[in-house]
Amino acid sequence: MGQKINPEFLNEIKNATNHAILYPRKNQEGDSILEALGIDEESILGMTLKYTAGISVYHGWIRLFGGESSEFTDSISDWNDINDSEQVFIEDALLVGYDVLGGFFAVNTGAFEDEDGMVYYFAPDTLLWESTELDYNDFFHWCLYGDIEDYYKPYFWKSFAADCEALKANQGFQFDPPVYELEEEDIESLKRNVVSLRDLWELTTEEDEELEEE
Repeated sequence: MGQKINPEFLNEIKNATNHAILYPRKNQEGDSILEALGIDEESILGMTLKYTAGISVYHGWIRLFGGESSEFTDSISDWNDINDSEQVFIEDALLVGYDVLGGFFAVNTGAFEDEDGMVYYFAPDTLLWESTELDYNDFFHWCLYGDIEDYYKPYFWKSFAADCEALKANQGFQFDPPVYELEEEDIESLKRNVVSLRDLWELTTEEDEELEEE
């Protein structure tokens, strides 16, 4: 049996205007993640980890990590070094979600010059970490109620909702040419393949490193 979810937190998701789906946790022995991260279980991030196996937003365009994995979302421990998981994708930041383009969201804990607690976005079109100027609470609210369609223009294609809903956990789309090489191309005309988000992470971060060396 899953845990009884905080009703205010649950209503926030149920009332979302951006088609959010909460996947409830099945394992009740997950508070060790909160302890390892030093996160208050009454905070929005704490409740996301305590009560959910991830949250799918805007037909799965954005996936927020929960305290354990589900069929459609990853666990936060899959992408961070928590409880000796030995998953270190970025030092001094906590990865908290991703989008299907291979963009990643991370809470700053020292990796960036901004104050700790601010959410940064690794943008697959620029290959740069960019501040959202939001803490996790505001970022969470933006995911549920913000203008996601405007933020991601011009990357939506006609069948994106059905295509995104069909993706499993740790899957995204790789475009040919890749997103960071797009100029005025119509997204509808591009070839896209379903790939592992880990593969997209490796490809885009390798490209980022090569750009820094030039």
